[in-house]
Amino acid sequence: MASISAVAIPFYWLSRHSILSMDGKRRKRGAEIGLLTLIDKGSAMLSPVVGGVILGLFGFKVLFIVGAVIVLFSSVPPFFMDHHVKESEVGVKDFWSWVKDRKNISRVFSFVGDGWEGVVSAYFWPVYIFLIVGSFQILGGMTSAVLLFSSLMVFLAGRVFDKDRAKGGMEDEKRYWFVGGILAVLRVLRGAFGTLGGVFGLDLVTKLVSPYYWVPFASYIYSMGEKGKALSIYAYRSVIYSLGVMILTGILWWVMGQPWRWWGVFGINGVAVLLTFPMARES
Repeated sequence: MASISAVAIPFYWLSRHSILSMDGKRRKRGAEIGLLTLIDKGSAMLSPVVGGVILGLFGFKVLFIVGAVIVLFSSVPPFFMDHHVKESEVGVKDFWSWVKDRKNISRVFSFVGDGWEGVVSAYFWPVYIFLIVGSFQILGGMTSAVLLFSSLMVFLAGRVFDKDRAKGGMEDEKRYWFVGGILAVLRVLRGAFGTLGGVFGLDLVTKLVSPYYWVPFASYIYSMGEKGKALSIYAYRSVIYSLGVMILTGILWWVMGQPWRWWGVFGINGVAVLLTFPMARES
């Protein structure tokens, strides 16, 4: 499954990021990302609870078959898009030159932080919740409810970001850092909650706050591609992201063997958010 997921990087994600950076409008970047995220969340709201029901009634095999069919159908529309010319080359020699360039150091740290945050939030946090609630149906229903409440915030976060950026000063960067600090603390506090109500409350608060951080972060990612060589930049981002995850895997292997394992995992989660702070330089 990991190998199959790796294939999706060159065949889907590099194209997705490049196209969004090329087609997007800088003055409306926040609204565009907000709309895109709302569409993603629209389907994401239904998927956890539906997945929980399918899993409870039919098991994992049927769940994965349904998921595979959905992925196949969703792969069709991109073939009808207009052709995009990407003026950049990707190579090992150019990659090392790019990494050693001082102006890219901040990007490297941000990419590593993005990878670390993604791994903990996507894999360890759901496992932690499941260990508390002990039910896939409850986990799915809780996730859907939290996504429903957070959808409006995504739309508002996009508008707020565009207004801050239009002022031409440091307004959007300051809000990004301030909310990022709050989000980092909330990530660490995950280890302090061991009941269904506590986990649900913390997850809800986090989802309501996080759009004011991740919408600017995504905007900075696409602003980076606007400056040229979008394809190579996103390719190198994927390499650094993956290398960072490999390093994190070794760290987590040791952390999970300690009695304070969950505090360690979520502590890394908080540090990961802080590592993405330099991305604001792309504003």
